[in-house]
Amino acid sequence: MTLSQAITDTALRGVFARAEEARERGNFHECIQLAISVYSDALRKWNSIRSRRPTFFRADKLGREADESLTALETTLNAATFVADVGAAEWFAALRRDANYDVFDDVDAARALAFAFSWITGYESAAATWTHNRWLTTATKARRVRSGEARAEIASATAALVAPDSGMISATFVIENVPPSDEYAAWARALREQLTDASRRDCWVDNDGTVKITRPVSESTLFAEDTEALAAALQAVEERFATQRLHEREAAEQRTVQSQRMTNAVVAARGQWPAWVLGVEWNASVSDATTWRLRLDPAVHRLQLLEEENAPQFGIQELLGKQPGVEECPYTTGDDILLSPAGSVDNLLRVLRGADPVVAAALRRGQEALDREKATLLDVNSSLAVAVLRTATRTVA
Repeated sequence: MTLSQAITDTALRGVFARAEEARERGNFHECIQLAISVYSDALRKWNSIRSRRPTFFRADKLGREADESLTALETTLNAATFVADVGAAEWFAALRRDANYDVFDDVDAARALAFAFSWITGYESAAATWTHNRWLTTATKARRVRSGEARAEIASATAALVAPDSGMISATFVIENVPPSDEYAAWARALREQLTDASRRDCWVDNDGTVKITRPVSESTLFAEDTEALAAALQAVEERFATQRLHEREAAEQRTVQSQRMTNAVVAARGQWPAWVLGVEWNASVSDATTWRLRLDPAVHRLQLLEEENAPQFGIQELLGKQPGVEECPYTTGDDILLSPAGSVDNLLRVLRGADPVVAAALRRGQEALDREKATLLDVNSSLAVAVLRTATRTVA
């Protein structure tokens, strides 16, 4: 059992798991960088929930010293949001300032993981109970939500003057068996469009599951027609959504079949990927848009690639994006790369093999440079050892 398994958000869980793996390998610097990265991702999600943007202070207004002090204060307050110990938040803020330097040990890595885990689980608990809009929450509770396959219909209707001496009457229709919350907005929009198409004068589908139609007093006799039009519109929308749900089920079944087929193809191709490709996954999370998700050797992300001597250098993302058949190649959370469109496994192999000579050459150059540095370091240490030995011999003499 690892800490990452207790994190609900799949993207955050993936990055946190990589941080845990880095610590297990003894790479404390990478572990801490990933812990900081996943904390930053969670902070952005939290700021989005509470509709808060990062503050940018104006040094020309406050003075640079005040600007830096306020920025440091905000950094600490953000870190302290879901932890009881402000000292721990101060420690983590200081850790972030040193994150570019490889000066950490296992104690630092364990403490960074514990802090990030505590913050993320606190954020997820708060997000699950956060009230985004109290007016909407109250309206949602007033809806008469359907049970099973029941269809929306008019339960009751009342009319009232919009205001004294306004000359306008508003009829409020209570709708029974409205869709659940995840479908309500689309249903209300479709119903409004249907009523507008039927030339209703002034109508609105409210968040509480009611429909309001407003007319001048002189047209009050037309409310009977409005009732018939509303009943017909409800039926038309129900039929449209039933057809849509059928198509969505069929598409989901097709995606499931395709996903299994692509997964089997990936398993069959195991061992044929270039060595710097650590994992391949077929990703169909966005309706019909399908992509390949690639997990690469972390060293590849740091490479400066070139296709010929003295040519401009570029990164792995640009190299993959230049391969035939690749339209998009964005990074995603945790440094995975998405390739689209997702063709066959054979096409993916062609893309990766097309990039392999450039990547392999860069990795080889990097390894050769590292070997030279190690050899030089060995020579220097040997020379130092001899020099120290000679000094010790002369001292004894």
